Amino acid sequence: MRSVGRPLPRYEDPVLLLGRGRYAADLARGASRLRFVRSPVARGRILTVNAPPEVPIITAAVLGDVKPIRPRLDRPDYVAIAQPILAHERVNYVGEPIAAVLAGTPAEAEDLAEQVTVEIAPEAPVVTLDEALAAGAPLVHDAAAQNTLIDAHFETPGIAAALAATHQMVEFTFTSGRQAAVPLETRGAVAAFDPATGRVTLSASTQMPHLLRTGIADVLGIPEAELRVIAPEVGGGFGQKMPLIPEYVIAVWAARRFAVCTSRSSGITSRHAGVAIRQRGWNTHPLGRLSGLGTSPVRGMRSL
Repeated sequence: MRSVGRPLPRYEDPVLLLGRGRYAADLARGASRLRFVRSPVARGRILTVNAPPEVPIITAAVLGDVKPIRPRLDRPDYVAIAQPILAHERVNYVGEPIAAVLAGTPAEAEDLAEQVTVEIAPEAPVVTLDEALAAGAPLVHDAAAQNTLIDAHFETPGIAAALAATHQMVEFTFTSGRQAAVPLETRGAVAAFDPATGRVTLSASTQMPHLLRTGIADVLGIPEAELRVIAPEVGGGFGQKMPLIPEYVIAVWAARRFAVCTSRSSGITSRHAGVAIRQRGWNTHPLGRLSGLGTSPVRGMRSL
């Protein structure tokens, strides 16, 4: 039977068209709700985090030995930086989670979160690429000199000779603004602990459930066999729902202690595509032929 070029039936269509799809929020019935307390400033030192005794607050101190998220890249010149699950010494971007509270309903969780007070000593943020790369600029991460994670150089053989023999150099600078995915469904997850097996099931609006399981298990220091990640219907992603995020780690951590927890977030808490600037130069021949092309791309990532 020929398969190449043959249309395949979409088995998911009847469920979605009849309104019977199940999203993360549909699985949250009866779950406790997590509410995060976030940084209102782009950069600063955390002085105090306080809450009334009756507020069940989760902070970095409560998490104990939970490891930070550390993106990996197999390059010897890559500077690996750590993203804490909850900020504990300083904040590096607006919306960074500092603490979380747990309650029976979304309204109760919101009320408890408003009782948490965070004192932050603001510092001058590094906002643009020019500011980040300027001499003497404040370091967003102490480990990243000149605010640079990778400084790589690639050159095609013979390009130097082509540039030297060029008739005229034409240079342009292209700037790409910040981009943000806007899916219809926010990020959300429901984590449920099964005391009979000691296993947590995380139902998350994610595009990469297998890597999400690996990342969460690594951060929490548990075997992957103790965590199952399910991606139900996902209301759009566009790359925004691919990374490992702190909120999902907290949901699994809390479920192992409080049975069932759910978290929802979007907007400033989601990943944004970084600003990119590319400086390009074209080297032209007197007859109009292109003899060389040089480019110096600079990519800015959101602070972690």
